[in-house]
Amino acid sequence: MQFSDDLKPGDIISRAAVETGYSANERRDPVGFQLVMLRAMQDLQKHLRRLHQRELSIRIQAEGLVILTDEEAAGYNPKRFRDGMRLMRRAHRRLMAVDASKLPPAQREAVTATICRQAQQLSMLRIKTESSELVAKTERKHADPKVVAR
Repeated sequence: MQFSDDLKPGDIISRAAVETGYSANERRDPVGFQLVMLRAMQDLQKHLRRLHQRELSIRIQAEGLVILTDEEAAGYNPKRFRDGMRLMRRAHRRLMAVDASKLPPAQREAVTATICRQAQQLSMLRIKTESSELVAKTERKHADPKVVAR
């Protein structure tokens, strides 16, 4: 599908345009069309990256592919980040549930090393997000005119 070069944040690419551009039919194959929408979103992200020289957030909504404005992205992206963290923690817990005693020695060592590495990475992410939240709270506190006037 060819995307227009005048796309900007706030624009919407309708589901009908995606159906036409990717030769898909939402009514005939709803599950397949979801995959087509994901592919269209990836293609649109690549196009916008080349066009604007920065990453723009895109969301699939009922009306189609929505290119988020900076204000919308500021609310949407942190939620996506938290969702990703939740997925990583679940995957880590599932790996920790593996009974390493039943694995061959080489695989046991690999699993143990992976568990340690993932635990360290999750710990570092937790520290980074907590410290960035603290910085954000501090900035909000100092930005408040009531606090400055005291």
